[in-house]
Amino acid sequence: MGWTVRRIQENDYGCEERTDKESGQVIVTLVSEEGYERQILADDDWLYANEIDEGDRWPLKFESVISPEVGLLCCGACNLQYDRDELVSRLPGLLPEAHLVKAKSGVPYAALLVIHGCPIACTSEFNLAVPEEKRVRMGSPEELPTALGQLRKVIGLDPFYRLPVQVTR
Repeated sequence: MGWTVRRIQENDYGCEERTDKESGQVIVTLVSEEGYERQILADDDWLYANEIDEGDRWPLKFESVISPEVGLLCCGACNLQYDRDELVSRLPGLLPEAHLVKAKSGVPYAALLVIHGCPIACTSEFNLAVPEEKRVRMGSPEELPTALGQLRKVIGLDPFYRLPVQVTR
């Protein structure tokens, strides 16, 4: 997924301001080829040194900046009440800076996303090496925004992230 710089704006440092030794941080708004939008903090000197301006392609993959591994565990699909596979296929675009992998027993992922296909929520989480406080569960597409917010909090991703929205063209 490629990203384009839509806007670069100064970060508000409040009344404390930054010291002369600190590099300025700016808020960069990025738009993906699929129309998703997100904001990140970036070093202004780095942007200048790399000649990155509004309208340019974002040169880094988010995986090269931070890539927590998130285990993905889906139910057995015995009573699906929505298109779970379609939802799962959208996850990389909704959480581009995390590396989503099929959860395996005994692996200590940064977080675990458990996707149930129905309200019964019978997905087995036995033998998973992820602490309870790092497990996020969802059982319907309506729960996706909340689950993504919880997941972002658990793995400590950037505070400026906004849930993807379709950009009007």
